[in-house]
Amino acid sequence: MKISVALCTFNGELFIEEQLTSIAQQNRVPDEIILCDDQSTDSTVEIARSICARDHLNCLISINKTHLGVEENFSRAMGKASGDMIFFCDQDDVWASEKVEKMAAPFQADSNVSLVYSDGYIVGPK
Repeated sequence: MKISVALCTFNGELFIEEQLTSIAQQNRVPDEIILCDDQSTDSTVEIARSICARDHLNCLISINKTHLGVEENFSRAMGKASGDMIFFCDQDDVWASEKVEKMAAPFQADSNVSLVYSDGYIVGPK
């Protein structure tokens, strides 16, 4: 089963390193990360390129020609993904190391499964 991550960014330089590092530290590392940047004016893209190279992640980084907004940016990322399973990911998420492995298990156990979702934890300042 090929696993993709659709990761959308916009001025996320404060968060992107921790998020990509958490993906790289998965028990089951995704096969590809499709990062669509929505015209960031900070160093988000440069940091992402550096982390993907450092951690040997298969990242396709695409910068939108115009600002699309959240919904269209995720739609674009999803359209570029080639995996059998697609994880949606915000730039400020941090994943537990077993996330991909646990989420993929129901698909591997039952071919009739078409959707799996999880809860999240809110951490940090409110």
